[in-house]
Amino acid sequence: RAQGLQGAVFNMEPESIARPAKIVIVDTDEFFCEAARRHFEGQDIDVVHGRLEDLPDVDCVVWPGNCQALPASGLDAAMSRLLGSSVLARAQSRIRAEFGDEGCPLGTALLLEADDAGAPPASAGDAAAPQRPRCAVFVAVFPRSREGPRLAMAGALQAIADHNARITAAADAASGKKIASASAGECASVGFIERAACPGLGTFCGS
Repeated sequence: RAQGLQGAVFNMEPESIARPAKIVIVDTDEFFCEAARRHFEGQDIDVVHGRLEDLPDVDCVVWPGNCQALPASGLDAAMSRLLGSSVLARAQSRIRAEFGDEGCPLGTALLLEADDAGAPPASAGDAAAPQRPRCAVFVAVFPRSREGPRLAMAGALQAIADHNARITAAADAASGKKIASASAGECASVGFIERAACPGLGTFCGS
C-alpha cells in the first residue's frame, strides 16, 4: 500500500502533476505508517499515526471510497463528521450524473467543498481547535485492486493541481497579469490548496 502511494506521488514525470506544497499521510495502521515513513524518508511528506482528529491543519483531505460513493465504512462516518454530512451525498450525485448507476472508474477524483468551506476561520486564540479542512477530494479506490491505490492517489493529486491552476489563473486575471478572464471554478471559496492529507488508500482500517 505504501508502494502504491510511492508510485503515485514520485514515479511520474515532474511536470505531469504539480503537487501541493505539503502532503500528510494519516492512518491508524501502525505498520502501514512505518512502511510509509521508510518509503518517504528524505521527502517533504509527513506521516501521522492516528485518527483524523490527529491531523495537523490541512486545506484538503483525500476521501477514499467506492465507485458509487456509497457509505460503507467507519472512515466514511469519520470523514462526514470532519467535513460535513452533505459531502458524500454530493459525490454520489455527481457520479450518477457523470457515469450512471454503475459508478465511476477506479481513480476518478472529485474535489468537493466542505459544508462550511465559506465560513470564517476559527479564532487565532483557540489553539485547541485545529482548522477544519476546506474541501475533500473523493477518490474511487474500491472495489479493491492492485492498481487502485496508485490510480486513486494520482487522481487526487491531479484534481488538486487542476483546482490550484484555476485559482492561480483567476487571481492573475483579477490582478491584470492576464488579459483574458478566468474563473476559479465551483470550489472558488476553497482557495489555493497548499496542504493536503491522505489516509492509507486501500488499508480497510475503517476509522
